[in-house]
Amino acid sequence: MNKLQQDRTAKGKTLVDLIVQALDAERAEQKGVGQDSKDQSNMELDADFLEMAIGQINTFLFAGFDITAATIAWLFRLLNQYPEVLAKLREEHDTVLGPNAWGVADVIRENPHLLNQLPYTLAVLRESMRYHTNVGSMRRGEPGFFLVGPPGSDPGFEGKKLPTEDFIVWDGSYAIHRDPDIWHRAWEFLPERFLVTDPEDPLYPPPNGWRSFEAGPRVCIGQHLATVEIKLAMVLVARCFDVECAWEEWDQINGTTNSEKARPTVWSDHCYQVGTDSPPRVKNGMPVHVRTRGL
Repeated sequence: MNKLQQDRTAKGKTLVDLIVQALDAERAEQKGVGQDSKDQSNMELDADFLEMAIGQINTFLFAGFDITAATIAWLFRLLNQYPEVLAKLREEHDTVLGPNAWGVADVIRENPHLLNQLPYTLAVLRESMRYHTNVGSMRRGEPGFFLVGPPGSDPGFEGKKLPTEDFIVWDGSYAIHRDPDIWHRAWEFLPERFLVTDPEDPLYPPPNGWRSFEAGPRVCIGQHLATVEIKLAMVLVARCFDVECAWEEWDQINGTTNSEKARPTVWSDHCYQVGTDSPPRVKNGMPVHVRTRGL
C-alpha cells in the first residue's frame, strides 16, 4: 500500500495504480487542492478506503475472466460427456444462427440480438454452472446474526443458534446445487430443467436455488457480461470443434500410468476442482484435444 501511495509517477504502472491515481486526482479536485500543492496529506486516500478499493478493483478485474474461463472449461467437459446435449445445442445454433458455423461471428456482428434467442444454449450454460459451481460469496458475521441448525440435524444441533460475530461466513452454493432436497435429480446433468415453466413440475428450478451469480444485494454485477461472453464462446466453438479430454496421454507424459501411481478420481472422474483459491481450478488445467469438425 505504501508503494501505491508513494510511487504514483513511476513508469510501468499497473491498472490498479492508474485507478488509484485517478481516485487521488478526483479527491484532490473535490477538495480544491491543486496537483502541485505541497499539502500532499489532503491528496492521500484514507488507508482503510484504499485497501477496500483495491480489493474491489481486483474483484472486478479477476472475476471478469478467471471465473468465466473456469466455467467455459467445465462447460466443454460436460458437452464432451453428454453428446446428446451437444447435438441439441448444435441443432439450435443451426436453426437460429444459420448452417454456416464458420461464419457465425459475422452473423452475430450484424444481429447481436440473436444471442438472446438461444434458450437451450442458456439452459446448458446455467445447468453447467449448477453442476460445477465455481465460486460462492462471503458475508461478514454480525452481532446478533446466527446460523441455525436445520430440522433433521444431528442431536444437539437441530435448532442450535451459532453466532457469526467475528467470523467470515462462506455460503454453501456447491452443496445447495447438489442437494437432492432442493434440486430434483440433483446429480444429473439436465439442461431441460431450466426450460421448465410449470412450478408443479419436479424439475422446475427452486426459487433462489440457483446461486451461481448469487442473489439479492450480493448478486454479481457482471453476470450479464459473463453470460454473453460464455454464450459467445459456445456459439463460436461448439459447431466448429470437438473438445475431448486427454487424460490417458497426460498420464503417459507424466508417468502416472501404472497402478501404484494411478491418477486419483473424485466421484469416479479424473476431472475435478482443486486449490484453495477462488475460483477453484480444474485439475491439471484439464488437458484436452481440440479437433476441427468436418463441416
